[in-house]
Amino acid sequence: MVVDRTGLTGTYEIRLEFSDGLRTPSLQAGGETGAPVASDPGEAPSIFTALEKQLGLKLQRVKDVAVDVLVIDNADKVPTEN
Repeated sequence: MVVDRTGLTGTYEIRLEFSDGLRTPSLQAGGETGAPVASDPGEAPSIFTALEKQLGLKLQRVKDVAVDVLVIDNADKVPTEN
């Protein structure tokens, strides 16, 4: 889970190029993944490096984030066909 603590407001159109170790996707505005932009995973940085170098943002691991969680531990009713 990623929590936005940048304080930035508004909508931004970005193109972030990074490697996931298998291929090099390009993340576009709206979270859509574009076509691979490099054939060699070594050609693009990791997502962590790409965020810092290309956008000036840094991902940090924190443990004090409150998140809503819904846990369903049992369902008694069998679903019926519509």
